Amino acid sequence: MIQAAPFILPIAEALGLSVATLGMAKVTDEVNKYIQENPEQAQKIITTIMPAQGIATMFKKRGIGDNNPPSPIKKEKPPQQEPPKGPNIEEEILTNLEIRELEKKVEEKELENKAFAKFQYMANKEGDQTIGNREILLDLDEELFNKYVKDITKFKNFKEYDKEFPNQTIKLFKRANQKKYQITKVGEVGKDFFPDFGEDPYKIEVKDFNSKKAIKHSKIFDSDVYPIKKAMGGIIDKPLTGRSRYI
Repeated sequence: MIQAAPFILPIAEALGLSVATLGMAKVTDEVNKYIQENPEQAQKIITTIMPAQGIATMFKKRGIGDNNPPSPIKKEKPPQQEPPKGPNIEEEILTNLEIRELEKKVEEKELENKAFAKFQYMANKEGDQTIGNREILLDLDEELFNKYVKDITKFKNFKEYDKEFPNQTIKLFKRANQKKYQITKVGEVGKDFFPDFGEDPYKIEVKDFNSKKAIKHSKIFDSDVYPIKKAMGGIIDKPLTGRSRYI
C-alpha cells in the first residue's frame, strides 16, 4: 500500500497538476483518481520519479511485484480541532430571567406612578411577613381595563364598560411576597367603596413606597402596635375604626 504523503507532490508534478492553481485537496483527489483509473501507468511514473531504494517503502501488503495496482493515495487529515464553543446556556437563561425581573419592576413602578393614592401597610407578624403589603388606587382607563377587568366582566371593551360605568376607580393590592399587583375592587370612590384615608391604623398614605416614611411603616409588626387579645370562644382584636386590614 502506498504511503501517500511523501509522493503526492512528485506524482502531481509528473501529471502536470499545480497545487498553486488547484489547491492541495483538489490535487490529492486528482492523483487518487489517476492511480485508480491507470494503475499500470501509475507504477511506471512512481518507478521513474523515485529512487530504487525508496520504492520499497511505498508498499506493505501489496505492490508492484504481485500484479496488484498501487492503492490510492490517502489524503492527510488535518489535526483534529476542538469544536467551537457554543453560547453559555446557563448565562443566557440567567440573563433572560434578569430581564424579565427588570421588566416586572418597571411595570410595577409605572403602575405606582399612575396611582392617585398609595397606601403602605404594616407587616403581619402572624402571617410571617417582614414587609407590609401595598395598595394603590388608579383611575380606570383602557389599558387597566384590558389587563385587569376585561376577563372578569361581560363587557367586550373599555368603551362599552365606560359608557355603562363612567369615572371608575380600580384598587390594586400587592402582598409582600407577590411580584404583581392583583385587582381587589372596581367602582366609584365614595359610593362603591371608601379608600379610608387616614382611618385605618394599619396603613398610611404615602407619596412614594421607597420613602423613609413608607419603609419604616412597612417594617412595623401590626400585632406589636395593636396586640391581639384572647377571649372566650376565640380571638378578638382591639376595636378599631375603619375597615379591616384583611381583604
